[in-house]
Amino acid sequence: MKPIQHTWISACIGAGLGLWFKSWPASLMCLLSGVLIDLDHYVDYSIVKGEFPFRYKDLVDFCKNQRVGGLYIILHSFEFIIIFFILDYYYQFEVIWLCCAIGMAIHLLCDHLTNPVRPLAYFLTYRLYYSFRKKHLYKKEYYAKMY
Repeated sequence: MKPIQHTWISACIGAGLGLWFKSWPASLMCLLSGVLIDLDHYVDYSIVKGEFPFRYKDLVDFCKNQRVGGLYIILHSFEFIIIFFILDYYYQFEVIWLCCAIGMAIHLLCDHLTNPVRPLAYFLTYRLYYSFRKKHLYKKEYYAKMY
């Protein structure tokens, strides 16, 4: 999913949560967490390529077409979201942190539904089990088209 789509979805969900909880900081947190979670793609690029992608086009090309190297995307992890919600439930964090978890969860759900990945690809333990190799994370037909 493109960043602009994540931004719109996060803004809409965030606005709804802001109205529900009567908190504009919670609304902002949902928006920010739903968009900034993608910063881990920059980390992946830097690890695999050994440099920072200063051009957005390079990052997009890397995400769509790079077969070699791993797909780490550490923040894209359902385990972290689950832990976040459990901690919030037990410790009753401020509503802002609940909205942060919701923003991240919505982002992951959208990515999971729109990206050509295998069903468990957004679980960190699954990626770790397969040593973060892309051929085990993308659907076979998509991976075969790369390059």
